Amino acid sequence: MKKTTIFLFITFHLITFSQEKNYDRIFDDCKKTSSPNSCIMELIRTEVQSEYEKYREEASILYDLQLLRIKYKVTKEGNMVIESIDGKIENFKHKIIELFKKFPKVEPITENGKPRDALMTTSFYLHPKEK
Repeated sequence: MKKTTIFLFITFHLITFSQEKNYDRIFDDCKKTSSPNSCIMELIRTEVQSEYEKYREEASILYDLQLLRIKYKVTKEGNMVIESIDGKIENFKHKIIELFKKFPKVEPITENGKPRDALMTTSFYLHPKEK
């Protein structure tokens, strides 16, 4: 009985915590803020940092305090497409591209009431994981 309970407990946690994040819901929460663009940029920074920490642990690669600059385009359709990634993190760039593919469509930038493509840039430092 005790082994069954432990097995069920571990299985529940593995299933619960291994699920993909619901970026649709998170991006919808950004729409409710006074500055949705800042919210999305902060979300990008947070998610890249989180992926970096997982990747760094897996690969034992140190990129602590590396400046990262991501230039991306928000298309008329609301897709986020990476234009370039600047930083000395060659082995990690593919993880950032994979992360952007998971993001849902966002509200496109409008000019005179019509959607248009917009080039966005976000820059931040990758920090070592806190112990």
